[in-house]
Amino acid sequence: MKTTGSVISTCVWVCLLLSSCKKETDTPAPADVNPPPPATTITPLALQSASIRSEISTNSAKITSTITASGSSAITEHGHYFSKTSKDPGASDEKTKLGTNTGPFPAQFSSQLTNLEESITYYVKPYATNQQATATGEVLTFTTNGFGAWNKIISYSETGEGVPADYDGDGKTDIAVLIDGVDDDYLQVDYAGNGFAQWDKTVRLLNTTKAIVPADYDGDGKDDLGIHWATGAWSIYYAKDGFVSKTELSSGYGKPGGEAVADYDGDGKADIALFKDGQWFIDFAKDGFGSWNRADLKGYGTLGNPVPADYDGDGKADIALHTDNRWYIDYATDGFGSWNRADLVNYGSLGGEAVADYDGDGKADIGLRKDGNWYIDYAANGFGQWNKVYPGYGTQGKPVPADYDGDGKADLGLLNAKQWFIDYWNNQ
Repeated sequence: MKTTGSVISTCVWVCLLLSSCKKETDTPAPADVNPPPPATTITPLALQSASIRSEISTNSAKITSTITASGSSAITEHGHYFSKTSKDPGASDEKTKLGTNTGPFPAQFSSQLTNLEESITYYVKPYATNQQATATGEVLTFTTNGFGAWNKIISYSETGEGVPADYDGDGKTDIAVLIDGVDDDYLQVDYAGNGFAQWDKTVRLLNTTKAIVPADYDGDGKDDLGIHWATGAWSIYYAKDGFVSKTELSSGYGKPGGEAVADYDGDGKADIALFKDGQWFIDFAKDGFGSWNRADLKGYGTLGNPVPADYDGDGKADIALHTDNRWYIDYATDGFGSWNRADLVNYGSLGGEAVADYDGDGKADIGLRKDGNWYIDYAANGFGQWNKVYPGYGTQGKPVPADYDGDGKADLGLLNAKQWFIDYWNNQ
């Protein structure tokens, strides 16, 4: 019986032992009285990819970009990287530093880039920096205004004498050439308004010696077709009805050569004028054409090319002459009769005259295309020496500067055989 009692005792001990040993997973975990907060999504520092360029000049530009989000910390610096050589500018290139930006976001910001070079393409990229990183946007390009190379070359099937003018009055100079035909001569016009590519208008003329002098003779804002015939007569074909109506003026204007048509009295109408043998003749439009109103303007020399224009910006054309190495001006503001400026020397030999308002200030600038160079003496700072000399403009052809895009500033233009070359001042 001892044996039996021992077995029973052993079983009881083992069962108690097993009942006290429970798996850890069998006990439910106590409830967490302070659960962790849900995960938070942090918007990263970011810039809008597209930037805006504006106020571009020859040596400056305004670039505007947008910071869309500031990220997890304050923005400590922002601005624009820019370069004329690197197509992907970065921190090692030139940059603007605009400091902190506290929003609210999205926040727009602008950099004024200065001390740029004329007619150069620049690459710009916006950036913003916080404590974690620097973010950048897409690269933007722009070209500063100014001259330096031909922007456009237009080829035509015929060649002739260049007579550009604003024949439709849209504020843009149209390309035109007088072509010497077999039976008739004809004027071909390519209007700027629909883009230069092909002739839009043909005007047939008599096949005889003549000089074509386009100008706004009736003051309607459109340049008319003036013709000085070999007989000394003058005809005006008016642009207002497509060169159908015309005025025929009897002989008495001398042989072709020395034409100097311009608005000498500032009434908005071009006056017929001629420079011959040291004398200046003017027939004012205001009282009707037919005879010289001023035939007493003597003492202007015998050799030279007439280059009348509004050099002082008073709205009246001034008498001017380019002789060998000199530029003479008799300003209209105090009446004609003698040179006001006879001291303008070192202006090159005769030929290649290219007078125009290149900077759009309302004053004609002295210009010359010689030996492949284009020279400009701006009226804004007074005449006396060349302010700009642009190389690489060839030695052939005739200079025909004019405002071909209507931005108020004359562009460089050249007619050489069947091709018309234009270097736009506005490179945008």
